[in-house]
Amino acid sequence: MIRDADIRFDIRNWDTKRFFSMLAPEDIEFVSLDIGVASKVIENILARIPLPSIYGFDKLNEFNKDNIGMFHLYTGHQIVSAVKQFTDNKFALTGLQIVPYTELEGLRCNDMNIRYQNRVREMSFELHLMKESSEEMITFMGERVKSIQPLV
Repeated sequence: MIRDADIRFDIRNWDTKRFFSMLAPEDIEFVSLDIGVASKVIENILARIPLPSIYGFDKLNEFNKDNIGMFHLYTGHQIVSAVKQFTDNKFALTGLQIVPYTELEGLRCNDMNIRYQNRVREMSFELHLMKESSEEMITFMGERVKSIQPLV
């Protein structure tokens, strides 16, 4: 049974560099990325269209016993992976629809004007971070959040 008093979220807005330095690497390493969806995520960032909030949790485990600041994701894997892979220059944009960003079709991050590169690299993620998570709470909240939040 989950008690209301056990549910505590902090809201944080982190730039991409800090976000990725605190994120458990396994949360995005194995995400199967749809380049069309990923391109829309990047296009939304360029057009300053707000992205959905991302939900995560602090969890000490055998991988991060010494790194208390590390967190894992409940949602947002596709968004986070799209930003990470694009800023790492791993895919070119495709299917863009918003003018003037349609001119960026086929470009990778490093090929874009520095102004556009900075817009992507300096965007911030809105992260709702659950504190003091137990295995039961992680499972419960993961199912709860995913049931009401779009997966993209």
